[in-house]
Formats: sequence, structure tokens, C-alpha cells
Amino acid sequence: MKKIAFVIIILMMIVQTRAQVISSAADTVYRFSLDQAINYALDHNTQILNSRLDVQKAKWQIWQTTAMGLPQVNGSIQYTQYPDLPTQLMPNFLTPVIVKVNTQIFGLQPQGPLPNPNEKIPVHFGSEYNAQWGVTVSQLIFSGEYIVGLQASRIFKELSEHNLEKTQRDIKASIEQSYVLVLIAQQSQRIIKESYQNAIKLRDKTQHLVSQGMGENIQLDQMNYMVYQLENQIKTIQRQTQIAERLLKFQLGLNMEDSLVLTTQLDDILSKIKLGDYLDTSYSVNQNVDYKLILTQEHLARLNLRREESKLLPQVSGFFTYAKNAYSDEFDLLSPDQKWFKTVMFGVKVQVPLWGSGAKTASIMQKKIDYLKADNTRQMMENQLKIQYRQAYYNFFNAFDRMLNEKKNIELTKKIYDNTRIKYLNGAASSLELTQAQNQYLQAQGNYYNALMDLIKAKTDLDKFIQ
Repeated sequence: MKKIAFVIIILMMIVQTRAQVISSAADTVYRFSLDQAINYALDHNTQILNSRLDVQKAKWQIWQTTAMGLPQVNGSIQYTQYPDLPTQLMPNFLTPVIVKVNTQIFGLQPQGPLPNPNEKIPVHFGSEYNAQWGVTVSQLIFSGEYIVGLQASRIFKELSEHNLEKTQRDIKASIEQSYVLVLIAQQSQRIIKESYQNAIKLRDKTQHLVSQGMGENIQLDQMNYMVYQLENQIKTIQRQTQIAERLLKFQLGLNMEDSLVLTTQLDDILSKIKLGDYLDTSYSVNQNVDYKLILTQEHLARLNLRREESKLLPQVSGFFTYAKNAYSDEFDLLSPDQKWFKTVMFGVKVQVPLWGSGAKTASIMQKKIDYLKADNTRQMMENQLKIQYRQAYYNFFNAFDRMLNEKKNIELTKKIYDNTRIKYLNGAASSLELTQAQNQYLQAQGNYYNALMDLIKAKTDLDKFIQ
């Protein structure tokens, strides 16, 4: 029995330290702590998945650009049939040659006049059936545009990686804010329901006193108003809770039909917010992913400028061709006796741009302007990030102070409400005073949760600069 109990304890510990996914016929139940929710989103959020695909795409683009400078091999097979062979006109040099040969060698004399020297005769060249196969190998020897393009493709991959990092950072912040929003909505719903139950009891108590002639109808009306008001608030907060949960499911990459259970409590999240972790005022924009992005974009703009400039350089390439041709007046090209005539050719091609009527210069100037704009944007971003960091720093500490003050207000208004409720039960306070005290307490709760939400947002905004 001790061994069985030990195994059960170990299994319970494992279940508590991992997110539980319970499948049922209707839907799936997910149990997440805040850290587990963030880790799950990093693997399943659609934006992050697409950003990872962009990184993979950039890797293939690097290979595509690299392959342009590697040997290119192409094979070809061609079959051609001429039902009517092409006709060419050529000078009639054959008749004078034959006449001259016959006159000098055989002593024969022409029986008619010689043809006109300008006369042309129609001639057919070639065979009706033709076939060719061959292989061509080409190799880029030098191209400045290719070299710069290869560098640009690698920088583009770096840009995709920075975009992935930014997406992950933003999703982490969104998950944390949405997670806390759901907890606040759930906690608010419990508080309002508790107040509603107390209001029901007070109304029933008041109704009993009125029926006994010990109370006034206006007090009962006031209690009914309090009950109706709380009923409306319950319905409103229930809808808000559903919206918050669906938003969190969407960010996590879950189906809307799945059930979600949050295991981290608000107090646990607050206890991890330490002011000492944020007291260091030193900040470098180089660690900020937004600055990395703008810096990479500036680098790309500079490479685009160099790429346009490299188009003014010569381009050198080499080629080699091996081919065989067959000709026949019969359709027997596949016959073993068919003769194939070999052709071998190789060479080097140098292409030098000489004059483009200023088009290349205009393109270079446009890329130069784009680079100057990118450099200006980088400098502006650097200053903006420093200002935004300082603003986020102050917003965080202001939000923390406000949260502490609103928490004190909850304790104070709760004390006032409890005392007023006791007085009301003892006849020492009116129903209007009780309603005001309750509204004050609920208002303090709302202010506290708003302050808490602002604190989480301020924290995640500051984390974007220092993490």
C-alpha cells in the first residue's frame, strides 16, 4: 500500500507541474499557468508560425541566389520535319563551270547561249527529317550584382529572424495581458455575485420587516433597485469574461469550443513584480528588436545601392556545349545505322555596359535617396526609443503606486460597506446609505482592477525595452 501511495503522489506532482490536456467527446480542456500559456502560444500562435515560415523562406531564398552563381546544366532534344524544304536562291555558277570544263577537257561546244551571269537558281538545302540532342553547361565567372545580391539575401534572412523575435515578444506581452484580463473578469464576477447574494438576503430581510410593519416600502424599493442593478452587472461581466476568454484562446491558437482553465492566481502574478528588477535606468537601443529591425532595413538599403552601382561593372560568364545532329530523307532517325554528327563548342562571354542614356544613373540616385531616408529613419528611431523607454519606465512606477493606492481604497470601502450593512440591519442606517456604500465598494473594486490591468500593461511595455 505504501508503494501505491508513493506512486499516486508522484503522479499528482507530475500533473500539477505540467499543463493538462483532457480530451472528451465534446471538446478539450486545457489547464495553463501563465508561463505554460506563453510557451504554448510560442508554438501554436498563427502569427509566430507564419514568422517562422518567413525565416524558412529566407533560407531558401539564400540558396536560390547562391545557385545562380553555380554551374547551370541544361539538356535539350529537338526533332524537326520539313514536308517542304526551305528554298534559297543562289547565283548560277554551276552552268559556266560545267561548260568550261567540257570545253577544255572534252572539246564539247555548247548548243545554246550561256545563262545570264546575274541569274539565280532555286536550291533546297537540308533533309526532311532532322534530330538533335545536346548538353550546355554555363558558369558565372564574375558579376558584381550577384555578389551584392547574395549578401542582401543573407541580410533578408536576418530581417526575418528579427521579425520573428519581435512577433514572439509582442505575443508574450499580449498573452500576459489577456491572461490577467481573464483573471480580473473572473474575480470581478465572483465579487459581484457575492454582493448579489448579500443583496438578496438584505432584500428578503427588508421585505420581512415591511410585512411586519417595521419598515417602509421605500426601503424595499431601494433594496430591489440594488438587486436589479447587480443582476445587470453580473450579465455584463459574464459577457466580458467570455470575450476575454475567447481573445486568449485566439492568441493561444486554440479552438473556440475548447475549455480553458487558468491555474495562476492574480496574487501570484503580482508577487513576481519586483520594483528592484526595474530600478536600473541604463538602457541601450542596440538590445531593442525594433532598433535591430530598422538597422537591418538600413543595411538592406545600402546593399540595394551597391547592387545598382555594381550593374556598371562587366559581367563574365563561360559556356560549353556538346551536341549531336542527325539528318535523313527517310523517317529512320532511330535506326542503328543512322549517322550522328558531333558538335563541340566552348567560350567566354564578357558583357560590358557602355551607354544607357542615364537610366542606370537615375536608378542609382533613387537607391541612394532610399538609403539616406533609411539612415534618417534609424536616427529618428534611436531617439524615439530612448524617449519611449523613459516614458515606459515612469508609466510602470506610476501604475505600481496607483495599484497600491487602489488596493488600500478597496480595504477602506469594504470596511465602510460592512459597517453600513450592520447599521442597516440594526436600523441605524438607511437603505440609501447602504446602496451608496455598496456602490462605493464595487467602484473601488473596479478602480483596483483597472489599475492592476494598467500595471500589467505598463510592465509588459517596459519589458519590451529591457528583455
